[in-house]
Amino acid sequence: MDEYAWIAASLEHPGCKFVTIGMENPAFKKSIKLGTILRFDVRRTESGNTSVQYQVDVFADNLETGAEASVFSTSVTFVCLNEAEEKTPITPG
Repeated sequence: MDEYAWIAASLEHPGCKFVTIGMENPAFKKSIKLGTILRFDVRRTESGNTSVQYQVDVFADNLETGAEASVFSTSVTFVCLNEAEEKTPITPG
C-alpha cells in the first residue's frame, strides 16, 4: 500500500524525494488468498507545504462472480526531503 501511494505522490510531484512518515490505522477487513487479484484505489486527501497524504483502499476481485470486496484500507503520509535530508517544499505537479 505504501508503494502504491508513493507512486501516486511521485507522479503528481515529479522530482520530489518522498519518504513515508506515517500510516494511519491500517485495517485488514478480510484475509487475502493466494492468487487473488487486487485493485488499489489511491487518492490524495491532504496536501501541505512539505507533506502530502493519500488514502489507499484495496479491493479483492472474485473472478468467478465478478464481485469485489474491500479487504484493506489505510492513510499514508509522506514528507518531501531535499539533498540534505531536510524537509523541503513540495514542487507543484
